[in-house]
Amino acid sequence: MENLARWILAQAFGLLGTLAVVFRDNYRMPLPVDSLGEWMVHFAPQTSALGLTLALWPVSDLLFRACDRERHWQCLGDSNRWLGAMLLMFLCAHAAVLGLAAMSEPATLAGALQPNVFHAYGAALAATALLSLAYVARLEFVIWRGHNPGMGNGASP
Repeated sequence: MENLARWILAQAFGLLGTLAVVFRDNYRMPLPVDSLGEWMVHFAPQTSALGLTLALWPVSDLLFRACDRERHWQCLGDSNRWLGAMLLMFLCAHAAVLGLAAMSEPATLAGALQPNVFHAYGAALAATALLSLAYVARLEFVIWRGHNPGMGNGASP
């Protein structure tokens, strides 16, 4: 449960930082946002930074565990490779969106993109959160199974 607590703490700091910047930017002059797409375009740097924090913790945790002699057994298995590869792909995608959003104005970006892109990016953000949580849940199960020797040998509990 220690890893789940660390993940929750890291995501809470990322979310609080994102919300603080959104509040700061709209404190004096609220943005008249009509749809989720307009909101995502206006706050694209903040949402991509949130996606970065969602994907960065599991990828860095997997890297450090794989390089540790005492804990590398926690990283074995196909599902860890799959989760790591998907989260690395989402990490690159969120970094690209952050760069795109930082170099363009929200009105220009909104005019250039179609509404389906906004829904796709929202789905990518949700998928990043789910894959990140899946990594932590799998890690907790692997550690729990490693501490219970009867579970690791194929024996029933």
